[in-house]
Amino acid sequence: MSYTLVRVVEAGVVLREGHRARFASESPDVLHAFDRFCLVAAPGIYALRAIDGAIETTPRERSAITEGMPIGFVPSPFFGVGDFAKPAPPGPYDEVRVDGICTFLTDDEGREVIEACRGIALAFRDGAFVRAASRFARVISVVEEFLVRDGLRAATLEAQVPECWGVANAVAGVVVVGPSGKLSASARHAANVWNARILASASRPQ
Repeated sequence: MSYTLVRVVEAGVVLREGHRARFASESPDVLHAFDRFCLVAAPGIYALRAIDGAIETTPRERSAITEGMPIGFVPSPFFGVGDFAKPAPPGPYDEVRVDGICTFLTDDEGREVIEACRGIALAFRDGAFVRAASRFARVISVVEEFLVRDGLRAATLEAQVPECWGVANAVAGVVVVGPSGKLSASARHAANVWNARILASASRPQ
C-alpha cells in the first residue's frame, strides 16, 4: 500500500513528480487517480494512500514540524532493515514521535543520526546545510532526492556533537529546529533559499 504526504499551493503539488513516483508500483488506475487529484486539489496538506485501485485523500491541518521546536535523540525503530518506501501510519514511527518535539533517529548505539522522525536530518555547517549520510536504513525521501539533485551534500552527523540542527520534508520544506544559537540566523536564511527552490517545483498535470 503506497502512501505519501503532499503540500498543495496555487501552482500545484510541491515536488509532484517525486510524490507520483511513490505510486509507480501501483495500477494505472491509481496513477490516474493521483494525476486527477493533482489537477483539481485546493491548496492545503493531504495524506494520500493507494487502496483498491484508488487514492484515499485525507486533509491534514498543518505540518508537525515548526521552527525552533525542541529536539531529542532515540535509536531508530527501523535500524538494519535497508532503505524503504514511506510507510503509512500507524506504524513504528508513531512510537518515537512526540507532539511538539523533533526526534532525531540514530543507530542502535545512539551515536550517529540517521534521519528525523518526520523527515531527513540536517545540520548547518560552514555556511551550508548537510544531510545525514545514508549508511543506515531510512525512508526513501522525496525532498531528499530533490535537494541532492540541487547540490546538498552528505556528512556524518553525530548525536553527541552540538550542531545547528534542521529537518526537511516535502510538506514543511527545510526547517531549523532546536535551541537558538549563533548560527541560527544564517541557517534560517539558508533554509529560506532552499524553500524557495522547493516551492518553485509545484506543478499540475498538463
